[in-house]
Amino acid sequence: MNIADILKKVVAGTTLSQEENDFLKSYKEGAGIPKERLDREIQAKKDAEAAKAEAEKAKKDAEERLKALEDSKLSDAEKAEKERKTREETNNRRIETLERQRDEAEAKAKSQDFRNNIQDLGKTHKVEDTETLQMFAEKEKLDFSDKDSVNAFIESQKTARPSLFGAEVKGGSGAKPGIGTGSVPLNKMPTTVSEKVAYIKEHGQEKYVELAEKESTDKVAEFEASKNTPTTK
Repeated sequence: MNIADILKKVVAGTTLSQEENDFLKSYKEGAGIPKERLDREIQAKKDAEAAKAEAEKAKKDAEERLKALEDSKLSDAEKAEKERKTREETNNRRIETLERQRDEAEAKAKSQDFRNNIQDLGKTHKVEDTETLQMFAEKEKLDFSDKDSVNAFIESQKTARPSLFGAEVKGGSGAKPGIGTGSVPLNKMPTTVSEKVAYIKEHGQEKYVELAEKESTDKVAEFEASKNTPTTK
């Protein structure tokens, strides 16, 4: 049993167990803090806390008496003006809180609308990586209410980043790698489930994971680089 732990309980006003009381009563000098000194320190702590509480109460009472005295010297018009200002300050604080909550809700709704528009655009144009598409749309500050801008944006992405789109956008004969060709390119990321299955079957799971990690790293690097490239309208 630790005398320091018992001391903390006593100061906090926690009821001691019978075992702790017995330990405290039998506590002897030489085993730590002398009991008399311990009792003095405990009492001094309690007296200091009581004095602090009393001083705080006295301060509050004095402030209330001073306020009452100041108010008694005010005319009815001055009292009314003071009350009006108090109400105005309270209302202004409430308005600020409500406006902040409104702005946060609007920003959240706008973000969700943008995400929903990206998803719809992805479905329309068979985009296979809508997260990357959204990154570039946000960089361009794409306005979905401007149809011409949306069309121009999607066409520019098809040209600059065909890997984001389905096979018909990427071009070629339409034959999926590994399906009917007898060969799956080692360094080309599969874009459909069937291509993924064929790739893993020919090159193994580890190679697929390596390629996926590389493509993810390349996309992040491309996006970071694009931040520093001025946009043209």
